[in-house]
Order: sequence, then structure tokens, then C-alpha cells
Amino acid sequence: MPNPENPTAATSDFPFTAVRAASEEPLGSQSLIGSLNLTPHPEGGYYTRTHCDKATLPNGRPLSSSIYYLLTPASPVGRFHKHGSLTVHCLHSGRGRYVLVSEEDGSIETFAVRGNVEKGQKLQWVVPGGVWKASWAEPDEEGDGESGGGGLRQLLISEVVIPAFSFDDHAFMTRAKLESLVGAELARKMDWLVRPEEEEQK
Repeated sequence: MPNPENPTAATSDFPFTAVRAASEEPLGSQSLIGSLNLTPHPEGGYYTRTHCDKATLPNGRPLSSSIYYLLTPASPVGRFHKHGSLTVHCLHSGRGRYVLVSEEDGSIETFAVRGNVEKGQKLQWVVPGGVWKASWAEPDEEGDGESGGGGLRQLLISEVVIPAFSFDDHAFMTRAKLESLVGAELARKMDWLVRPEEEEQK
């Protein structure tokens, strides 16, 4: 659980580490990772905690927490996961796409995260607690004036989690779970969004 007295402490919100070298990234991504002090995220991409509310629930859990979250050319996918808190997402730069899967009936929602709201693309989106989500960065069209991504396959957002993120109610999607929700045929097509088994014990 985040520490409200030191919301940007280097300690991870997760009981395991993600092994990924920023040096594998293009220079533009390396610069952003360094400037924002980002570290590898177990879901994919990079993150850093930016805020944790000092006000708490009766059980001691902070009322909210927030992070920067970055998907990059070398780590462009945020793997399927869910947690118990509502999350508000805000786009800063780049392009991407989200897929949401309902735990209740397996219904699927997908939408583009970009700057053209007239086309139905999203600058801000809310994912309720208990909904499975995955995301990936898409190449920016250099010079299109929409995203500011400079041609990179990169996506930078903020997430505000209410109440604050806790690993106690976080879960990664398994292949078996995905198949049980959407059926075998769709699960095969979406398998690349599930966290690889070789990463599960890291």
C-alpha cells in the first residue's frame, strides 16, 4: 500500500520486480524515463508514483493515489489485469488503445486513446474497479499535430486510483481466465495481451 507520508518513495507498490533496461529504449523514451524518474512496471511499461492522499479510510488505506504510466517502443503493452479501485486515466502524449473485459459477463469494450475527440477518441477515461483492462501504444504519425509523440510508438498517461492502489486486490489475467470470459476463439486472438508465464515469478 502506498505511504501517504512519502508518496513518491522508491519502494514498489508490487511484491516483485519487473526486469527491463531503459537503455533498450530509443533516446526519446530514455529521456522521458529519466526526466520523470520512471521504473519498470510489472504490467509492462514504466511508472512512478506521484501522489498519495494523506487522508485514509478506517482501515488505513489512503483515499487516492496517482502515477505516471508510460508505454514505449521496447515495452509497448500493458498486460491484462484488474484491481478493486476505480481508476481515472488522463492522456498526456502519444497514441494507444485500451481493451476492457467485464468480469460479470465477458463483454468487451475497446477505444482509441488519442487527441481527436471529434472522432470519438479519448483524452480521459474511467475504469471501474473489478474490470479487466489491457492497453498498448500505437505509432504516432509524426507531424500530425494531434499527439506530440514525435513519431514514436509511445503513450504517456496519468492514473488516479480511488481508493489508493493496493496489491492486495490486484490480479493478472491468466489464459484460462480469459478463455472462460470471452471463449476460446477470442482468447486465442487476445492471448498476446496476457502476461507471459515466464514473467509471473519475477
